[in-house]
Amino acid sequence: MRDSGGCLGTSVGDEPDLGNLICSFTLLAEGDIVFVTSDGVSDNFDPVTLHEGATTHGPSASPPVSLPVLTPDQRQAGLIANLTQVIRGIKPQLKNEPIHAWELKEAIVKHVIDVTDNQRACMESSLKSVDDPELSTVERRARELEFKEKLKTMGGKLDHATLAVYEVCRYHDSCA
Repeated sequence: MRDSGGCLGTSVGDEPDLGNLICSFTLLAEGDIVFVTSDGVSDNFDPVTLHEGATTHGPSASPPVSLPVLTPDQRQAGLIANLTQVIRGIKPQLKNEPIHAWELKEAIVKHVIDVTDNQRACMESSLKSVDDPELSTVERRARELEFKEKLKTMGGKLDHATLAVYEVCRYHDSCA
């Protein structure tokens, strides 16, 4: 996993920076579920974003002493482990029961909402607090900085969240 700084790449001269572009394929079978997410979803499974670990480079550098420093491979393994835990939690008592695309979508969206809930509440509180017309510019700026520092201590990433989930079925058949 390489930290892209939040995007696929801006440009190198007049050409797009495709350093993080990966093209791969896999064969699918009927009943497989395919899902694609934006970083606003996938980052909320990343152990560094969730404050389960730290990194020594990129936007999340300067790790807190209490968190283990993760290599890129450890970060990727942690992301997969967190995603696997959410998937296994869909039907924990029915291990042989198939999972449907809509159930996966709901579980992933619920996870993202749950891990970003504290940040969302803090941001809403911040907006109400800073909008006080009685505040001086200095007081308003101090409150903004206070909330900004508070947000850094919370796990999760508030960002756009796009998720597409598809259950593979035979051509001309309808999936349940």
